Amino acid sequence: MKKLTKACALLLAASLALCSVAFASDAQTTPDLKQQQADAITLFKTQYATAVEELAASSKADPWVKEMLSLATIAEPVAGEPDKKGAIPITAAVTYPLLLSGVDKNSVYEPKEAEAFVRAALLNAMLQKEEYTLNATVAFPEGKDPAFKWHSSKGFSGLKTKLTSKAKAAVNSFSAKTLVAAMAQYVLRHPVRNAKLNLKEGPHAMALKATAPGYNKMLSRSLRDTLARVAYEAKGPNTEEDTVISLFDEQIAAYATIFGSAKKAATDQAIALSFDPWALINGKNVDINTAVLDYRYAYDSEYSAYRDGVVTLATTLPDAPALPQPETERLEGGRSGTKVVLRAKKGDGNIMVRFIKNDEVKALGFVRDGARLTLYLSQGEYIMQVGSGNIWYGSEELFGPDTIATYSYDRVTIPSKKYIYTLTLGFAENPDDKDIMDTLDKGDFR
Repeated sequence: MKKLTKACALLLAASLALCSVAFASDAQTTPDLKQQQADAITLFKTQYATAVEELAASSKADPWVKEMLSLATIAEPVAGEPDKKGAIPITAAVTYPLLLSGVDKNSVYEPKEAEAFVRAALLNAMLQKEEYTLNATVAFPEGKDPAFKWHSSKGFSGLKTKLTSKAKAAVNSFSAKTLVAAMAQYVLRHPVRNAKLNLKEGPHAMALKATAPGYNKMLSRSLRDTLARVAYEAKGPNTEEDTVISLFDEQIAAYATIFGSAKKAATDQAIALSFDPWALINGKNVDINTAVLDYRYAYDSEYSAYRDGVVTLATTLPDAPALPQPETERLEGGRSGTKVVLRAKKGDGNIMVRFIKNDEVKALGFVRDGARLTLYLSQGEYIMQVGSGNIWYGSEELFGPDTIATYSYDRVTIPSKKYIYTLTLGFAENPDDKDIMDTLDKGDFR
């Protein structure tokens, strides 16, 4: 019995000694494993950052993939237990936006709702996100640097493949005819035709093409017609500012419809668009204007300038009442000589024209907007002076403060009466564009 007890005591002592050795071994290896896991996580972050930078710098990479990856966020990597070969597995979840891959191609909108349609499409689609789990391993061979390896199918190449698929979906959604048409109308502010969007260069270099009215012509004519309405329909220089602006906006809408439907008035326009998804994804109280383009800002800037201009010009209208426009007629001049046909370009306003020879007025006529007038002049050289406007105040004030008075740089040569001499009278939209005409003070015209 004593021998058995002694044997048990020895066995217990040996077991305690074995446990002591085991605990000592754990105390030595656990800190090494934790350090390796920490080093593996650090190496993973470095490798991921490098891969993202290389993709961003690649000229061959899909720009949509670049954009989605630049907007992606990565969670803190997690290190697992060593595998059978001693390599430490690392996983990390990457969350990326789907951009516009959720746009409904069958959706429709009313023209006046273009802005709301574009806003809803962008916000609803861009706020969608998806997650991808990256996998890699880090081995720590004795006496060598750590060895990093992406998983063959679930590593960074797998993430690129996934993003490429989602990028194609984004491009397809952006190509939806209803979205492109609404975007074009929103950007150009007015009805458009033949809207197309080139997406090859990515969301920061999209090329929008559409047939639409040029805003400079539309704004300049709207300003002119607004002043006429202020003079004839409102209170002249005493018209309230809000009323002037309201009339101005009505004229813009009217010309947009006219120009948008008339083949000759509308022009093919190309606008570079750049969307900033950050403004949409991370912003609060997002203003869609922050996500869209230089052209929109250019139009808004021009609009503001013309709006302020029409308000100022309205206050300078004469206190005298505007008079009925004269009929298209010859006011001075004979009925013999070369037949001179004057055509007033439609939309450029009414025109008063005078021909001077040897400092004497040889012919004077008034031509209504879009009409034509025939005068007769003897053969020879003349200086032609032209006054244009939309509001008539009589022979003293002419067309009021918006009178455009010009004279020809070169003398007009009237041929013999065997010919019919035709002149089309019109004005450049930009007053500084004086290739043919130079400006005169309206006082010089009288």
